[in-house]
Amino acid sequence: MKESISFILEESRNSGRSCGRFDVECLATALEISIPLVTDDRDLVSLSKDYEVVCMSTLQLLKLLLDSKRVTIEDIQNTVYMWDYMDDLPGNFRSSFLKLFGVNPDRYN
Repeated sequence: MKESISFILEESRNSGRSCGRFDVECLATALEISIPLVTDDRDLVSLSKDYEVVCMSTLQLLKLLLDSKRVTIEDIQNTVYMWDYMDDLPGNFRSSFLKLFGVNPDRYN
């Protein structure tokens, strides 16, 4: 896997994407064991397409967890509070939240 990580990291840099080593390690792992990659990083999503790795956003993962009753809406609310506090809401947060959960995220902020 070390060779894959080195190769993908070099390709990331050569293509002008700003993926760090940890991001590339996650991508290489997803590629190696054929699992979806959960990320909100646009450059990493773009890079994953080059390797045909399926990506999902953190909101999509939270929706899956909610639907399977692994988390509650309160858990999701706490996650949103944390992201908001850290000024780290995912890109397109409001529209994605509304689409996935069917309610306006302002209700939870």
